[in-house]
Amino acid sequence: FTEKKIALAETMAAVTLMFHPLSQNSRVAHMACLASGVDFEPKVIDLFKGEHKSPEFLAVNPRGQVPALKDGELVMGQSASIARYVCEKAGEKAQNVLPTAQPARAEIDQILTGLMTDIWNREQDTVFFNVFGPMMGVPKDFCETQLRACQPRLAEALKTLEGLDYFKTSPNFIYGDSLTLADCFLAPRLSQLEVINYDLSPYPKLQAYHANMKANVPIYIEVHKPLYAFLEQQAAEKASNAVTVHIGNYAYSSWSLRGWLLLKLTDIPFTTEKISIYQENWEKERTEKCPAGKVPWMAHGPAKVWDSMGMLTYLQATFPDKALKWPENREARAMATSMVGEMHSQFLGIREELPFNYKTKDTLSLATISERARKEVERVCQLWKEAREKYGRADSGWLFGDIGPADVFYMPVALRLVFYGMEGEVPAGAKEFVEATKAHPAIKEWLEEAGKETETIKIFDDRVPIPQA
Repeated sequence: FTEKKIALAETMAAVTLMFHPLSQNSRVAHMACLASGVDFEPKVIDLFKGEHKSPEFLAVNPRGQVPALKDGELVMGQSASIARYVCEKAGEKAQNVLPTAQPARAEIDQILTGLMTDIWNREQDTVFFNVFGPMMGVPKDFCETQLRACQPRLAEALKTLEGLDYFKTSPNFIYGDSLTLADCFLAPRLSQLEVINYDLSPYPKLQAYHANMKANVPIYIEVHKPLYAFLEQQAAEKASNAVTVHIGNYAYSSWSLRGWLLLKLTDIPFTTEKISIYQENWEKERTEKCPAGKVPWMAHGPAKVWDSMGMLTYLQATFPDKALKWPENREARAMATSMVGEMHSQFLGIREELPFNYKTKDTLSLATISERARKEVERVCQLWKEAREKYGRADSGWLFGDIGPADVFYMPVALRLVFYGMEGEVPAGAKEFVEATKAHPAIKEWLEEAGKETETIKIFDDRVPIPQA
């Protein structure tokens, strides 16, 4: 008896909607099923596990796409067709969603056709190539090429929608004063833009409409719970993996420049937070914000890394494919690591007599600085020259051919010589490194920020020996 009852229930089974909640097309169909009142069974197809390409799913929908609907022998695989079908199947229950009476039906049909023309797939492509494509292994270059093409089309589509004569009766619904199939078409499209934090403020009607859907429309809220849970999870993961470099003044802090360059010269996403050093609140801020009381330091989620050498080591261990690399040649690597160590621990004469100061008005020369500082400048120039002669390239001003850690640690020294008018005393063979430093876009960006700063640090301007920050 039990087996017969189960078999009977299976023959009376509801429409089956196969979908994934992160797919906006799936959410169109899901909202339509709920709004129409049709009896249906939801079945999630996990796209990230490749279930849409499994033999079982392909037997239902050879396209291998969601959503798909199965009603007995009938199989459908287009969200717009599915949405219309379930409304027709629901009959009287769906009259408010897709009315049969004219002119309401004609007006909604016209809106649906317009939505499919104006925005259909434009937001989908923008979001897919921005987020889901890279997650699913689509090549980065291909995604970037597609994004450059589809982003302008999306902006044009939203502008068109904002200007159309929708929302006549209520600002909360496209047609009339309750949810219709038109809303099932549009609302998931706008929600998908939240995946990329798309700014709808240039489109106030669409922005207000979307806000009402999120806050007040139960069907929208139910269908979109998995999407917003996913976005919360992504935000939490992003926060736990966010990289922030904390720096001092652009005009005065050479070690901050080194720490910043260790990230800027890579593909590692990061943000920058500045603490003004040797200003009124410096002692308080360095105690509260800086793990070692100095800048730079770096936060990677909950992890804190201080000291530029610590940052370099951490980045190379944590982001081995992205961080700046040492030369592959063993002898070159030996020299590069030794040069970085020497820069990190020596050259106190340069630090004291030629403090990093973009705003300095002083002009110095090898003849006017102390013997200790002069010997250190000569030592630095000799290192640059030797590295370039042994391991550099004619088409590159960098010390070991490709820009790397050694360049980062010595670029602020090259800038010191430029700031104090000593660039002309740099010998050939080393001078190319100074030129490459000056010309690099990251250095230009840093110095542009330095020029915007209004703070002054008297002890730097007076070249008073101080602990370096």
